[in-house]
Amino acid sequence: MDFATFLTELDGAGWGPENRVVVERIDSTNRLARRVVTAYQREEMVPPELLVLALEQVAGRGRHGRVWLSPAGGGVYATRVVAVAGAAELQTVPLLAAVGLARAVGALLPEGLCGLKWPNDLMVGKRKLGGVLVESIGRTGDASVAMIGFGVNYRPAARPTGNDAAAFARATWLANELTGPPSLGELARVLVEGLDAELRHLGDASYAAESFRALSVHRPGETIRCRVASEVVAGELVGFDERGFLRLSTDAGEALISAGEIVESDRLGEGGGGR
Repeated sequence: MDFATFLTELDGAGWGPENRVVVERIDSTNRLARRVVTAYQREEMVPPELLVLALEQVAGRGRHGRVWLSPAGGGVYATRVVAVAGAAELQTVPLLAAVGLARAVGALLPEGLCGLKWPNDLMVGKRKLGGVLVESIGRTGDASVAMIGFGVNYRPAARPTGNDAAAFARATWLANELTGPPSLGELARVLVEGLDAELRHLGDASYAAESFRALSVHRPGETIRCRVASEVVAGELVGFDERGFLRLSTDAGEALISAGEIVESDRLGEGGGGR
């Protein structure tokens, strides 16, 4: 896809924030968003609502610093910057972001379901379609800033080699799931609209947690192995608490996990669909 076509598909009002930055090629949308936010904060100004979109990323990153393959036209690569008022709102951002994107994708799929692998991977069956990475940046006055970076696979490029090959094999793309997928620009608009719809519930922890549970690919009683820092915790899934933390029943008692990565589960198998 050429950049001019991408811009044409994105043209129009009534979607996303007023401030939109669209670039052809960049290191990563999160890095550009961070530079913008930092510039405002240096002047003690509250950063504006912002969306950064790129046709290609050359240094895209997922969770735990992993490479996120971002070839030109191969996916939607974006960062949404939002202001949040305090810890209660910030806590709900990852759950609401994942829910909004999953619901937007699900509305396009024939069977209407895009599931969520804890904590924030978009899944179609056992294959990963996309992911979300949320970072918070300081405070200006009473407001904190959340950067919601997300990538959703659109069309596969050349098969990678080396360490990326296994992750590629566990992934899927929207063009593989639909006979008539929307254009890349149309997909970007749909995703942003879905994300923004859920961000209206910032601070509503019960809504965020219940919405996430409803879309989770995991079920109580499922055996899970979860990597937490340098350790692996294994146990039976109890569920998720109101913050979206993972509750595992282990030999040592119940473990409450706020951040980690599921590396194996009964439903997803080894690797858990990760990319």
